[in-house]
Amino acid sequence: MSEASKHKAYAQRDGLNHVALVCDDLSSTEDRVPKYFEIYSHADYELGKRFYFHDDDGTEYEMVC
Repeated sequence: MSEASKHKAYAQRDGLNHVALVCDDLSSTEDRVPKYFEIYSHADYELGKRFYFHDDDGTEYEMVC
């Protein structure tokens, strides 16, 4: 099973796939997120490095730098 399917990364919630937020310092942001949510995936695409997590309501967030 892929990480995406394991965490329902492509499921929609009321028509919303996920929320992407851009930050200046991914490492610093990544240090803070685990205090609140579990990070489950990292990626490095053409547009930049990123990581993903879900909030308590199941909405997926993508932090991009």
